[in-house]
Amino acid sequence: MSKVIAALVAVAMLCVGLYLGGHPESLPQPVRDVFVDDSTSLQAQARDVIKDNFTRKVPNGQLDDASLRGMVRTLHSRFSHYFSKRENQLFRESTSGQFSDRTAARLILQPP
Repeated sequence: MSKVIAALVAVAMLCVGLYLGGHPESLPQPVRDVFVDDSTSLQAQARDVIKDNFTRKVPNGQLDDASLRGMVRTLHSRFSHYFSKRENQLFRESTSGQFSDRTAARLILQPP
């Protein structure tokens, strides 16, 4: 009987953890400060505002690409470029055999 209760408590704790992990704004501020990266939280909030309020549906991949492209653009470096998966594929095809793998790896920030 005690094993069943322990298993139920474990499942309940798992459910609470999953909920709070997906809803960090529900955590008390001191706990939130320890476990939540504010920059990630800000990016998640911006994504939610766009998804909830923009007039058309915006795919997550498009938002991710735009975010990464903006970060790389702010470097103001002619040697730093962000390529989406499709752009990366086209770049690799167009430069096939022109660069060593090591040089190409320095030129490309690949998307997750």
